[in-house]
Amino acid sequence: MDVQDTKPANLMEAQALEPMAAGSWQAPGINGMDVSGWQPDVDWQEQWNMGARFAYVKATEGSGFTSDTFNRQYSGADNVGMIRGAYHFALPQVGNARSQARFFVNNGGGWTADGRTLPPLLDIEHNPYPDYFGNMCYNMDASQMVDWVQDFSSQVMRMTGRKPMIYTTYAWWTECTNNSTAVNKHDLHVAAYPYPGYEDGFDIWMFGGWRDYTMWQYSATGPFEGDSNHFNGDYKDLQQLATNGFADVTTSSDFYSEVMWADRMEITTGWDDGTFRPKADVSREAIAAFLYRLADKPSFDPPRDSPFKDYPRGSKFYKEVTWLESTGITTGWEDETFRPLADIDRDAMAAFLFRYDTQF
Repeated sequence: MDVQDTKPANLMEAQALEPMAAGSWQAPGINGMDVSGWQPDVDWQEQWNMGARFAYVKATEGSGFTSDTFNRQYSGADNVGMIRGAYHFALPQVGNARSQARFFVNNGGGWTADGRTLPPLLDIEHNPYPDYFGNMCYNMDASQMVDWVQDFSSQVMRMTGRKPMIYTTYAWWTECTNNSTAVNKHDLHVAAYPYPGYEDGFDIWMFGGWRDYTMWQYSATGPFEGDSNHFNGDYKDLQQLATNGFADVTTSSDFYSEVMWADRMEITTGWDDGTFRPKADVSREAIAAFLYRLADKPSFDPPRDSPFKDYPRGSKFYKEVTWLESTGITTGWEDETFRPLADIDRDAMAAFLFRYDTQF
């Protein structure tokens, strides 16, 4: 994606290399685009007729730059029926993460579950201003960069109720975050450019604990204006992305706001297939995980020997269950079992919450 005052070339490498993208090849399925001030006069109807069904529009950069083309680009995409969203180009050395997140949300990066608005997008990639901000990683080490991304994400979630999507590349993420898995529950927008003539069957390397991408930027030279992108799903999936983070929860679902709160606070992470399974029963071990996250994941060294006969070290939520036992929130059963896969009764749930409330 493009930076404030640098003519767009190919700022992010594709995979570990930097091949130039083809100008006419179009990925199969749902296509879209991203634009900035370098594309001031987009013919949105033409882009729609070519097959673009979504667009990301640059809103902000760093902590002080706003795109003067954002409003007309955003409304132009909307007017022809595209699902659209806003992106922020991160400059981690210019203001802290939370201030940049606030600046972004207050200048176009908001979100609403209307089925037409894509999640806010954090564009974090190679430093395009080496004379000012140092090396490709902005002279930050991996732990500092991961903290920055997490702080930005947390602030966006507080303000919009939605995790931001992360736009980056394989090489930058592996180098500048040490291939961190800290945000792999966020949607991934990956930039990876195939060599001309080798687009079909192009293998996109995954990284950072992501199992798959949500969007793929496959070209900076067409066929669409700005950068060309592919959505990993069908049109119904794209509409769902613009509604919330779970494929099986909609605004009409029971307890929609509460489920979105639990997702926003990372109390629930859902399932690997992107579902929440709202009517499924909850096990006792899952409740332990929920309460541990609700307590903000306190520092805790799980014991070598389990306090429960049926929950040995190495079990799925061993740390969370033994933490729950250490606080006295759960006492287990008289036979020294925890019964982790048993559904939790409503009265036991009340007891857990009462004990939690007295301590936290």
